[in-house]
Amino acid sequence: MRQIKNKGLRHMKADAFRMEMWRNLFRIKYCMEKIMDPVTQPEGLTPLQALVLLAIRNRQVCNIRALCDATQITQSNASTLCKKLEQAGFLYRVRSKADERVVTLSVTPAGCGALERILNRLHFIDGVLEQAGPEKLDAILAGAEATIEVLALLERAAPDIQAQRLPQTDKPGPTTAG
Repeated sequence: MRQIKNKGLRHMKADAFRMEMWRNLFRIKYCMEKIMDPVTQPEGLTPLQALVLLAIRNRQVCNIRALCDATQITQSNASTLCKKLEQAGFLYRVRSKADERVVTLSVTPAGCGALERILNRLHFIDGVLEQAGPEKLDAILAGAEATIEVLALLERAAPDIQAQRLPQTDKPGPTTAG
């Protein structure tokens, strides 16, 4: 693991920080997929679908907005995901009679069974976490929280960045300097 000798962005080139952050986020994503895909695929689910089912089950019954809040998934993606989970028999979607825009979500018995099997497959993590020790786990959680805080700042800055006009090139797609 790389260490930053002088903490703070002023002691590190901004480009180096961005590349290191980007590299680490992709490594985390890759490692999580490598761990979770074999755990969820036997149930016919993706890791994201399993996360959605777990969030709904833990809230007992919820709606799309609550699901989006719990998982940080956009409303359009959550709606599409829930529709697929309903078609696969893992989820109930029921429109409110009082307000058809409100859809109540709950996990079906088949969805609950799939989640239980997934959670049982994840018991191997317990031993690994014990080996890591509480100090390392606390450091990981603190680092994740700090990362999320910075990403939230970047997310809030994103509309400003998107509003800027990017220079047009003659050729579509990425270019490389050579």
